[in-house]
Amino acid sequence: MLSPSQHLGEVDPSTMPIEAQTSNEDDERVAAARANLPSIATIINIRDIEAVAEYVLSKQAWSYYRSDAEDGFSKLLWPTLPIPTNLMISFRLPK
Repeated sequence: MLSPSQHLGEVDPSTMPIEAQTSNEDDERVAAARANLPSIATIINIRDIEAVAEYVLSKQAWSYYRSDAEDGFSKLLWPTLPIPTNLMISFRLPK
């Protein structure tokens, strides 16, 4: 924490430099993947969800997921989780 003597006052946001948004190859890949998502009807199980996630997440986000960054063991349990049949209901996507 800063001591009170180090507080210089409030920041005026209008005086801050505007950083240009730069797009890199991974951002472009993710944007294209998200624009071409597969139909929800083709996603049947957890492995399908994971495959789509790998396709649409940035490399950094996918690496975070694959590293078990949160708890260290959920990736081991993920494939074994059953999807209750009462959650698998018929629905229609809005047009």
